[in-house]
Amino acid sequence: MPSLRHVALLAALSAALPVAGAEPPNDTLSYPPAHKGTVVEDYHGVKVADPYRWLEKADAPETVAWVDAENKLTRAQLDRPQRAAIRAAAQPR
Repeated sequence: MPSLRHVALLAALSAALPVAGAEPPNDTLSYPPAHKGTVVEDYHGVKVADPYRWLEKADAPETVAWVDAENKLTRAQLDRPQRAAIRAAAQPR
């Protein structure tokens, strides 16, 4: 038997989810561009492309800028008003 807390949490989650047939949100996600490099490794005669090898250099200014842009996009999604309602519903009563 679900508790009142579980029912409240489900109600908050339901309110935050899109409704079938509803208009999509006006905002569209604009991901930062991640260029593709030309690195190709040869593993015993098998060529394997590694176009995002540049992201492995964590301290490179290009990588730092890309990660910052990704974090900004993520934070904008996580900080939506619906999150407060979900958090409030999840608090023990």
